[in-house]
Amino acid sequence: MKRTMVAVLLALPWSMGGAYAQSVQNDGIAPGAVQTNAARDNWYGQVGIDLSLQNPYGCNFMHVFPDGYSFGVDVALGKWFTPEFGLRGRLNWENGIFRRGEGTWLRGFSRGYVALTGDVQLNLHNLFGTYDPDRMWNFYVFPRAGALYNVKSRKGSPLLGFGVGSMFRLGGRWSLYADLAYQVMSAVNGMHTDTGTGNNGYFDLQVGVQMNLTNSVFHRVGDGTLPCEHAVATTSFWSNWFVQAGLGMSLLNPYGANFSHVFPNGKTLGVNLGVGKWFTPEVGLRAGLNWQNGLVGNKHLGWMDPDDAPGENHEKGGYGAIYVDVFFDLHNIICGYEADRFWNAIVFPRTGIDSNFATGSASPLVGVGTEQAFRLNDRLKLFVDVAYQVTTSEFMDSKSYTGTEGSNSNGWLDFNIGLQLNLGKTRFKRLR
Repeated sequence: MKRTMVAVLLALPWSMGGAYAQSVQNDGIAPGAVQTNAARDNWYGQVGIDLSLQNPYGCNFMHVFPDGYSFGVDVALGKWFTPEFGLRGRLNWENGIFRRGEGTWLRGFSRGYVALTGDVQLNLHNLFGTYDPDRMWNFYVFPRAGALYNVKSRKGSPLLGFGVGSMFRLGGRWSLYADLAYQVMSAVNGMHTDTGTGNNGYFDLQVGVQMNLTNSVFHRVGDGTLPCEHAVATTSFWSNWFVQAGLGMSLLNPYGANFSHVFPNGKTLGVNLGVGKWFTPEVGLRAGLNWQNGLVGNKHLGWMDPDDAPGENHEKGGYGAIYVDVFFDLHNIICGYEADRFWNAIVFPRTGIDSNFATGSASPLVGVGTEQAFRLNDRLKLFVDVAYQVTTSEFMDSKSYTGTEGSNSNGWLDFNIGLQLNLGKTRFKRLR
């Protein structure tokens, strides 16, 4: 009898794993799906050095040696939410330890500069292939956004970029990585010593060492591994997409202007469109287009070029912004995923480019916001957004906003309400 009981107890975990595997295979989960891990898993740190090649407006890039190269150090912290999708925060201190200044394009950065950026990483091997935790080489691409601060002038600018990277496993917790990116920003407030007041960019080649800080392996659904709390099965890249459309109002907040005068000087009405995808119930991306002062114009708009003829901004098309938001669903992060939850609270950082169609100018933007989404049925939601964006006043040799003090920061509050449609009926499947 004792031997029988011992045999049953020893076999119980394996039988539970087999029953779990059978249940998930019969639940419509796509082959090859993996379990999402706990919030504490799949974190990593990076330390590296980099070579930057400046590309200031009006300068001949062929002269980057010796006029525009510099060296810097980097630290980064990142997390993979699925084998395909991750986020990384990076801090770069350039021209600081190894300084170059007088007689070069870097004389405006004689005390160095600090760039704080966020990268959205897409692993192309796992996106278009099959996840393999033992793969020696992984290739990824990343859009980048953030801000750059000039230590000498104490001025800053939003920053946008795009890069490619590779990671080579050394075994265990350690890897080598190499990134190549190009960033662009506004050339204002002495950010570069260029020949004009247009855009400036720089290439950044970085190499370093990566260390996995926590468990870094995604388990396949049905392999007998007991899922962690709140775990769901990942879906294919083509699942969990949505589109949305709405109406909005913006309240401009140019540098030096009294915000109490926003009516009528800085109020505009507009429309917004968006398309997005949830990679996990907690994290997703949305690309959006916001067109203001176009269909319905504010003829008294005094805080937008041309400032000597306020009505012309509407007549020439108004202004717009193209942006990307990184969604964090607070309900699913804190309470776990529920497919039938009526209300979801979301926060997001935002980055993109705004353009004044009346003058043909543009500028990088960064911002933060929140969305409240209310479920109407299986495919339709009502959403309400509130966000605040900041840009610079000059870009591409022209003013983007008037701003009473010239080349400084400008911002605006943005309110939107509309409908969101889930494309298809695919939902995440909770495993535990």
